[in-house]
Amino acid sequence: MIGAAATLVNCSLVRPGSGPPSRHSEWPRLPVKIEDKTVLSRFAGLDGRRDVILNELDPAERKALLDRPPADEALSALTSCSPALTQALSGRPGLVRRLFLEKGFERPSDPQGAATRLKKRAGRARNLTDLQAALREFRLEEISRLAVRDLTGRADLSEVMATLSALADACLGLSLETAVRLTSDRYDCPARDLGFRPLIMGLGKLGGRELNYSSDVDLVYLYQTCPAGPRAPFRETAAQFLFTQVSRAISELTEDGLVFRVDLDLRPGGKDGAQAQSLEAARNHYLILGQPWERLAWLKARPVAGDIEAGRIFLNDLAPFIFRRHLDYTTLEELKDLKTRFTREKKARMGRIAGYGRPAEPVVDVKLSPGGIREAEFFVQALILTFGGRLPHLRQPATLAALTALARENLITGQDADDLTKAYVFLRTVEHRLQLRELTQTQTLPRRDETRRSLAVSLGYETDPWPRFMADLAGHMSQVTRRFELLLTETTEKPKVAAGRETRPPDWAQRLLERLEDEDEARGILTRAGFKRPEAALAACRNIKEERYLPGRLARYSAHLERLLPAMLAEMAAGPDPDRGLLHLERFLTSIGPKAGFLVLLEENPHLINLLSVLFGHSDYLADILIKHPAILDSLIDRRSAAPFKDKPVLAEELELMLGQEEDPETCLTIIRRFKNDETLRVGLYDLLDRLSWPEIQNQLTDLAEVVMGRTMRLAYRTLFRRDGEPEGLAVMGLGRLGGRELSYGSDLDLIFILDDRVGTGLDLEQAVRLAQRFISYLSLPLEAGPGYEIDSRLRPSGMWGPLVVTLDSFAAYHRTSQLWEKQALLKIRQVLGPPALGASVGKLTDRTVYGGEIPADAAEQIHGLRLRMTKERAKVKPGWLSLKFSPGGLVDAEFLTQYLQLVHGRRHRGGIRAANTRAALTALVRRGLGPAGLTEAAGAHDLISRLASRLGLIYGRHGDRAAYTPEEIAAAGGAAPGADPYSTLVAAMSAIKAAYNEVFGGEEDRAG
Repeated sequence: MIGAAATLVNCSLVRPGSGPPSRHSEWPRLPVKIEDKTVLSRFAGLDGRRDVILNELDPAERKALLDRPPADEALSALTSCSPALTQALSGRPGLVRRLFLEKGFERPSDPQGAATRLKKRAGRARNLTDLQAALREFRLEEISRLAVRDLTGRADLSEVMATLSALADACLGLSLETAVRLTSDRYDCPARDLGFRPLIMGLGKLGGRELNYSSDVDLVYLYQTCPAGPRAPFRETAAQFLFTQVSRAISELTEDGLVFRVDLDLRPGGKDGAQAQSLEAARNHYLILGQPWERLAWLKARPVAGDIEAGRIFLNDLAPFIFRRHLDYTTLEELKDLKTRFTREKKARMGRIAGYGRPAEPVVDVKLSPGGIREAEFFVQALILTFGGRLPHLRQPATLAALTALARENLITGQDADDLTKAYVFLRTVEHRLQLRELTQTQTLPRRDETRRSLAVSLGYETDPWPRFMADLAGHMSQVTRRFELLLTETTEKPKVAAGRETRPPDWAQRLLERLEDEDEARGILTRAGFKRPEAALAACRNIKEERYLPGRLARYSAHLERLLPAMLAEMAAGPDPDRGLLHLERFLTSIGPKAGFLVLLEENPHLINLLSVLFGHSDYLADILIKHPAILDSLIDRRSAAPFKDKPVLAEELELMLGQEEDPETCLTIIRRFKNDETLRVGLYDLLDRLSWPEIQNQLTDLAEVVMGRTMRLAYRTLFRRDGEPEGLAVMGLGRLGGRELSYGSDLDLIFILDDRVGTGLDLEQAVRLAQRFISYLSLPLEAGPGYEIDSRLRPSGMWGPLVVTLDSFAAYHRTSQLWEKQALLKIRQVLGPPALGASVGKLTDRTVYGGEIPADAAEQIHGLRLRMTKERAKVKPGWLSLKFSPGGLVDAEFLTQYLQLVHGRRHRGGIRAANTRAALTALVRRGLGPAGLTEAAGAHDLISRLASRLGLIYGRHGDRAAYTPEEIAAAGGAAPGADPYSTLVAAMSAIKAAYNEVFGGEEDRAG
């Protein structure tokens, strides 16, 4: 119920049992392989003009080429499949020699070295004309070599796309460098004094490093203004001139052709925006006026030339615009609109491609036809746009890498990823073969039989090539179509409110909303529905209903609310406490305001309404977190929430996946905090549903705290000292409930920090104190992502007045003379973070402190006296109320009893008696027959009281010393205590502990409760 599938893709999101694809590191390969020695024979029957190339060589060179099979095969492949490149090599004997005789096509591509090779070849171009000639010559050589490698199976799709993208990067980089010099000459101004630093951002296929042979390059021209530079009008004029030179260098048609067509339509404001804009103006545009299509466009963006660091900062600034922090159901309808627009534009373009009249057979375009490249890319981008804010590691600009990441998150199945990966590789390879023929921007299958056969043969089909190719193409495109058509589809089913209930809300809920102004009738409806405080419930309903009256575009919120409210009211009425549930619902809807995205999420996932009724009707604690931080709601549909129990390695792995490659400290801290509250919500809901045992709850909450602490320490260490990893020589020790692995909801963390300050262990004392302060601040700082942990470090040597971090030697020296109550606190010490060797040293030291020597003769009186003082100073229990912590027979009695017995018997007995966990220590004492006669009953009673205290804290949101309850509240705790009457069961359990306590410490004295 908690982890139901998100419905962005109705067919494939999160199918139980599915996993990520097993072999995504391997690229699917097409039938052509260089090892099969069939390349020459396949191309022999095609119309290849080998003579055009051979005539560029002298007789000896021609013979050398033809006598060497790999070169002859390469020549046949190129001349048969690319008449355009064959013609381009005519008149360039040097290039022909480098390519075929000097084995240029056999050397693997080196995308990283493209810029260096171009710089060496082009030198310092004197003018734009020289630059254009150099760029085009370099492009021809790179593409010719790559085409031969591609056609002969030596280069897979990865190499082709990477090489073409690196080629574009190199050409843009040199063009920009030359344009800066030309601008400086034109305006008679040194390049460093132009008043701006240019930047070119690559989007689309260039941004994703997925260029094809005849791609446009989608560019955005930006510049960083320099405060000390010239006045604005000159700066803007110079910037426009500079970037115009870049465009001309790359895309102007000369006698040598062009490098790449430049498309600037994705700039801020689209076609109506200025060609070049300042970073500040662009940032303001996107953050204030940005449109959904622009969010989609900037998914695949990276700086490709100029001030690269400024480009990275700019992308980081745009992250809140591109990727929303919560699962972005606010944009579901926007994506639906984009999909509709996308489909409509595709059909129009396909109509233009087909031409007038009805063709003899349908035109097939591997990019635009149903199941084509665009649909595969849109499928991936819609998922990333939706989930990328919450899961930063999904932000992969490359389609295939994104598919792998989506599968690893189970947002799509492994089968989805495998099918779409194979389809994408096949379609992109077909696209490349089509474009290589005439080096034109085409994705349309040919109509002439001879050209069709050439295409199929170039893809490795030998026998009956065209029909077999078309069958495979249809299969791949059908796989894409099936996923695309189910993406963002409107469901015709009415949402089910909850399993086992009717699919439409009861009539009384709709009638109530229509009769809200008739106070008597409305109160009567609410009373009959089970609300015990109908006046308050009526006021809440009226407040919720008022949210409907919103102007303009916010009317969408009203429509969602109209549809959802009857179901919500019915669910609250069917919950465990209708009045509490409805009041929390009112607060929740008020907190989200006119954010239709949250309501879309509820409509798309109707089971969430039932979950909210459980949460709002049962738990003030969880409801308060969700109301103050509504973005956490989307965690309830995350597939990770489907698991009732997660161990520490699973929690750690999931947090690392969420953090991905994120480096910004604020973003990392937000992700960590969000993870902490998501997981707390998951555990709490399964607790309310009685799906977890008490030890499982404690273990998960403790493991969660340790995982969060570990990642927070690494973040604090990196932000302070600019180093990755964990600090050396610093141990974080847990005491109290953390030390005993007994955390509950709202527990604080008792910590002490111990430094091994021996030479070579890392931090000095001052650095360690700064790190501990930063660590505590990160753990406890209030954030929009939810509450953190309260930290208590008062159990350190000398208490709150002592140093925050102590050295191992000073810790040992202090405890040589420490008091009994301090030794009692050390019974629950446990290493949480830091070097294991240092933790072992602390453990040996504390064992000597606690169990070395004789126990004081008046130990029982000291411990009992401390118990009485705690009750007097900290317990504030109203008459008739019960404190499960401080009342006689409560948890403090059980813990003090256990700890006294540990101090007495732990000197002679090791093993479980020395355990930091109270349950484990009590079990060991009972097993060895140590302690009072009633200890067996006390051990079972301790578990029951602990469990009930946790459940009551979850229900009423009361934690710490002031958590006390009325008999009526305790009776409502449900399955946390056995029997029909939880209050009577609790009283009996506390009596058992009280009896054992009094047997050890003497007659009962006046204590609270």
